[in-house]
Amino acid sequence: MNLRHTALTVVCGLMLAACSRQDRPSIIGHWQAERTTVFSAHLPVGPDIVISEQAVAVPGTEAQIPLNGISQKDNEAVLELPYGVGVSFFFDGPDRIHFDAPVLGKVYYRRVHDAIAAQAAPQQDAKAQAAGPVTASAVVPAVAVQTQRPPSPPVQVAPVSLSEHAPEVPHRPVRPSAFDQAVLAARQGDQDSAIDNLNEALKQGFRGFDKIDAAPEFASLRQDVRYQALLAHYR
Repeated sequence: MNLRHTALTVVCGLMLAACSRQDRPSIIGHWQAERTTVFSAHLPVGPDIVISEQAVAVPGTEAQIPLNGISQKDNEAVLELPYGVGVSFFFDGPDRIHFDAPVLGKVYYRRVHDAIAAQAAPQQDAKAQAAGPVTASAVVPAVAVQTQRPPSPPVQVAPVSLSEHAPEVPHRPVRPSAFDQAVLAARQGDQDSAIDNLNEALKQGFRGFDKIDAAPEFASLRQDVRYQALLAHYR
């Protein structure tokens, strides 16, 4: 009886491991942007990205975008970003993908097989081998915890007296619009708050894309995938 129970446990463990490998989206890994020719210079269209099941990161920097999930069907993989935004990547082969970026058009990436790509893959297989046979009691659901940034404090505008003889009228603090707060946060170098407020402005109906494109404060955001996905969603 013990031998039969042990064999059944081993078979269940192998089935769980096989399912885990099959369900892993093939877009997970290290991707390098292909170069394009601009005035006889070969330049990368965008930064390298490392896609894992939890986030999209840029190697060598602290830039990281959390993911709510990855769905993949046929040759399309959709990265579910915050704010309900999904970014679609299309496979042109097992190691080549592209997505449609605003203004630039199609941006192509090739898979890089290196140590960074290995780190992006889940570690369940190695942990399962170290722990031995899988039992039902050993399966514990993972809980993702997300922290929220505190809201930006309102900026108070000091009242201005138009005339010394004018009657005193009580002034209330004026809260700037979400777009103005996004510009202020970008000017102060707070990219996360700038994107949060810009998303809020677009949700409230702001459609001044000419102001967004011309704002010099957003220059540092234009290479941010979150910024590109946000504008592509609302244009």
